Amino acid sequence: MRRLLAATLVAVMLTAALPIMTSATAPGAAAAAHNGLKIAIIDTGIDATHQEFGPGQIVAWKDFTDVPSATPVDNHGHGTATASLAAGLNVGACGGGPDRQKKSFAPGADLIIGRVGDDNGDIEGDLDDAIDWAVSEGADVISVSIGSIAPLPVDGSQAFDRARAAGVLTVVAAGNGAGNLGLVPFPSWLAFYGNERANLVVGTATWQGSAPASISGNSDPDLVSWGVNQCVALTNTNSYEIGTGTSYAAPMVAGMALTVLGEARANGHDLAPAELERLISFSATNIPTVSYHREGLGYVLDNEFATMMAHAAAGTLPDYTAQGTHAEIDLAFHDFKEAWLQRITTSIPFLV
Repeated sequence: MRRLLAATLVAVMLTAALPIMTSATAPGAAAAAHNGLKIAIIDTGIDATHQEFGPGQIVAWKDFTDVPSATPVDNHGHGTATASLAAGLNVGACGGGPDRQKKSFAPGADLIIGRVGDDNGDIEGDLDDAIDWAVSEGADVISVSIGSIAPLPVDGSQAFDRARAAGVLTVVAAGNGAGNLGLVPFPSWLAFYGNERANLVVGTATWQGSAPASISGNSDPDLVSWGVNQCVALTNTNSYEIGTGTSYAAPMVAGMALTVLGEARANGHDLAPAELERLISFSATNIPTVSYHREGLGYVLDNEFATMMAHAAAGTLPDYTAQGTHAEIDLAFHDFKEAWLQRITTSIPFLV
């Protein structure tokens, strides 16, 4: 079976020693707008018995590892954690007080689970097959929080393009800075070295209330969201733990995307992946003191999610550049990089 070269999970960095920073409010009842839509999690599987997931919430399961299981399983834990952040029911906590509450932006959404990582976290399954399968199962958004440092494209490069062509937004983790030797990992480097529109690449930030405290170790993300000191479901225990990494920011944004798409469709506005990506990205709050390489277009969390939902209902886009000169510069850089990469990949086909 084909494998990702030197594949690793993008984030399982448990950081209980760090202070808890959190968003000001939970997503709330607005997230019910995701009804009828499906989000796919390509990871190490899922603990379907955890209280974060409701009966019948997992609507499709396939195990792509060397020893496949016919029923949902996750003896590693990374997949259960990411799924809980994308569509968990938010019934638990990591201690007392609102700071420690479990959060997701598409609670109860239908889950399509593709297992490509084994019990040790090694990526055994074909990522391209898993992406294609998720699309065939009717995924509206796909979240991928695995990564590989490789010098050339590997399996999965074309599958992300096929997903985009089929009308499915893929959201991928940007990678954890020093953990990637400062390099942009596959599949997020599809946006850096290849097709800029293949994926929405999400980095992580530390939060206090609705304002960013700092940007963490990202590798050229499109935007950033909360991924520091997240309360996540702990597999095979029906409990929770604190974790940090871009793996945790990506499913948060994937959940936002699914719910925003549901809100748009409920109001008669369908969104192609590029349109959905622009709606999310243009809702970001740009940080004047942080470079594009670290924050992309800026951060998205509760306040920005509310902005997304309002524009989805109205069928409009936020005026991103109204934030000022720094936002204008970052958007111009984003668009320039996209155009430049499209020219490069057109003339050098092996890059895509």
